Amino acid sequence: MEQTDRSAIETDWVCGMKYWWNRCEGGQGIVPAEEADYFSEGRDVHADLAALLRGTALDAVLDAIPAPANTTSALEVWTRRRGWLIAFARYMLPAWQAHYNSVMAVEQELFYRHGDLVIACQPDALLLTRTTPPRVVYREFKTVSGGGLGWILSWPYAIQMHIGLAAVHQGLGHLPAWGNVIGLEKGQQREGKLMHPYTWAWVKHGVWSARYMKGWDRAPVWDYPEGLIAWVEKLGEATALRLFPASAPIILNQRLLDTMLDRRAIREREIRAVKDQCQTDLALRSRYFEQRFSQCRPARGRECPYLSCCFNETVGGAPTAHGYVVRTPHHSAWTEGEDDRDLET
Repeated sequence: MEQTDRSAIETDWVCGMKYWWNRCEGGQGIVPAEEADYFSEGRDVHADLAALLRGTALDAVLDAIPAPANTTSALEVWTRRRGWLIAFARYMLPAWQAHYNSVMAVEQELFYRHGDLVIACQPDALLLTRTTPPRVVYREFKTVSGGGLGWILSWPYAIQMHIGLAAVHQGLGHLPAWGNVIGLEKGQQREGKLMHPYTWAWVKHGVWSARYMKGWDRAPVWDYPEGLIAWVEKLGEATALRLFPASAPIILNQRLLDTMLDRRAIREREIRAVKDQCQTDLALRSRYFEQRFSQCRPARGRECPYLSCCFNETVGGAPTAHGYVVRTPHHSAWTEGEDDRDLET
């Protein structure tokens, strides 16, 4: 039984060597010992939204968020995180509750089977419409910087979404009517500040504005006298909705998915056959795990977290002695070592 998950497939497509370091190096893969902030920030907001969707009160979710360090950058991230939650609870959730009868599942782990291939995924939310009969709608949350038309239109062509739709159908017996991605606009780094509607404002003589005003002073939203909830409400629904762009609807394309997974099954068997030998045979490794240099340090976007492994021979020869640790699988079937029969239960 070949086991993988959506993130592994995407990593392999981006760069074969990134896949090698993340999934195969040393037998289990490695990750940076110090996790990049954007990973923890993304996990945190997903956990916050999951709590709201499970029915936890907004005040309780806000109270559970730890106080930040007393630095501008930490306060920016903390305030944005809380602003997102307030805006979602005030403006997004009521609209969802009006259109959907209930939340069917939140972050439920599912496994999609395609022949001998098992793919793990975890849809962020499954909603039931108020129609008769009710239909399932599949939603994912993704942080985004500048989610314009290109971002909105890209997701129907993202194979990860088709895997998720198929996993819901196979695992829960419900074919989603459609799915989509809800973005969380992160803002932009400018002049050393995280510029976002819920982080910075303009002030003069005690009057606060979200818009640039000539002659006014820039001020952090965490200092707004009436508090963050009042600030989010002051900016209103129009601002909130711009911060949660929705992708175009995605309908499962089973033909496309089957074609891709046929190729993926071959690739997984290939990886399993050569990965032990590739631990020591660098020529074989380079043949089967192609390095794509365009992904190392792109002109825009983040550099690869394994950049030093590839470009520094000392680090690549002993990565766990130079800032990397053994990767811990995060899906239960992988962690618990379940076999094919266990996955059926």
